[in-house]
Amino acid sequence: MKGHNYGLCRKCGKTHINPIAGKPRTREWNDNISKAKKGKKNSKEHDKKVSDSLKRIYESGERIPWNSGKTKDNNESVKKISESNMGHIPWNKGKTGVYSQETLKIMSENHSKYYEDHPEAKMFGSDNPASRPDVKKKIGDGNRGKCHSEEHNKKISLAGIGKHSGPRPSIEGEKNHFYNKHHTEKTCLLISQKVKEAFQKNPECHSNRKFGKMGFVSLLQQKLYNIAKDMFIDVELEYPIFTNTSMRYADVALSSLKVDLEADGKYWHNDIEKDIIRDDELKLVGWRTFRFYEDESIEDWMNKLNILRGELLLEL
Repeated sequence: MKGHNYGLCRKCGKTHINPIAGKPRTREWNDNISKAKKGKKNSKEHDKKVSDSLKRIYESGERIPWNSGKTKDNNESVKKISESNMGHIPWNKGKTGVYSQETLKIMSENHSKYYEDHPEAKMFGSDNPASRPDVKKKIGDGNRGKCHSEEHNKKISLAGIGKHSGPRPSIEGEKNHFYNKHHTEKTCLLISQKVKEAFQKNPECHSNRKFGKMGFVSLLQQKLYNIAKDMFIDVELEYPIFTNTSMRYADVALSSLKVDLEADGKYWHNDIEKDIIRDDELKLVGWRTFRFYEDESIEDWMNKLNILRGELLLEL
């Protein structure tokens, strides 16, 4: 009986079906095999038996060798390659198997000593000259303002002819009717209106809402959220609120209580009038806004939230 699913038992001399034929090996199985083989070498007697068996198979014609039987004795090219390699020291200096712990220690010490003697050769992380601010500035100044020559641009232009589907404009510069053209105010207003309508129908598609669900928010906002979630229920980041004129996103929302908690940093909240307009819009649809400022301490935020919780309990 032939095939990889069958084998002759050395103990009883009978042919048995392989019980695991066709079943995929697990990663643990493969790891165990790899660990068992690591560092092990076949005996010379075993290698000789394998070599004699292969010779016998190749001579009988049952199997063709990977090199089609070409050796330095019967092929001129193989002979030339073999002669050219003679005398060369291989990359591993003839050593096989894994390095011992002692050898690895010696290699590490030599590696460290080399960089101590040659500090200019170490170019990793902060030791890399290109990571220094002054070198970065030199590289930036050197590259700034560089552009292709007219001849090079012409070659690029000629190479692209016929490689695109649309009509290629033949008129260049100010004579081209598309030169320095922008959308009209009416078109810009229409685009803006269409985008707003699309997000009002699908607020979950807005980047604010997506980032809020993933937790990609400012540090102030995250800090406020962590405090609020321990004191209230239904706490959400970047919660969409539909007003009479637009859609706003609350930094931290107590959705069931219609309360908007805003974490105001100095950079983004210089315009107080905009914040007042926003708060009025939310007030018209039944939402209350409470602002927490960057200058305030965590204790101040905790006190504000405690007062807010007390007021909400009284209302209930």
